[in-house]
Formats: sequence, structure tokens, C-alpha cells
Amino acid sequence: MKVDIESDEWKCLRQMLAEGTLRKYVRQLDVEYHIIVHTPESLRRYYSTAKWLERQGFRIFHSRRNPYCITCWEISYINSNLVNLTLN
Repeated sequence: MKVDIESDEWKCLRQMLAEGTLRKYVRQLDVEYHIIVHTPESLRRYYSTAKWLERQGFRIFHSRRNPYCITCWEISYINSNLVNLTLN
């Protein structure tokens, strides 16, 4: 599943994590994150969403800064609940 929805990724990811949709149905997740930190609370919210993905079994296998957007990162995850992996 690819998520590139211009800053709404945070709200949508949190909703899908709360419902269990990602953990149950998504084997690979590619997200373009827009990281705009205005307050310490916004940074905590970003971090908590990233940790929530990790707790639900998502592991990063690729990341890079988007060369066309200075506040964007592209991160690819694999769902270790749905794919057999040998993790180091």
C-alpha cells in the first residue's frame, strides 16, 4: 500500500493502526511522511505513530529523503506478521 496524501498520512495511519487494518491486511507499506515540527507535541505525535507501527510488526527496509520536498521522507515497511522474515 502506498500512502502519499500530503500531510494527511499521520491522521490516516493512526486511524488504520487503531482499527488494526494495517496489521491484518497490508504486507508492504510505503509512506511519504511530511515532517513539519512546529511544537514539541507535533514531534511526539510523529514519534508515537512511528513506534505504533513498530509495535504492530512493521519493520523499515528502506528510507530516503525526498529530493523534491525538504520536509518529506519516504519510508518503506514490511509487515513481519504477514511475511516470513529473518531479522538480524
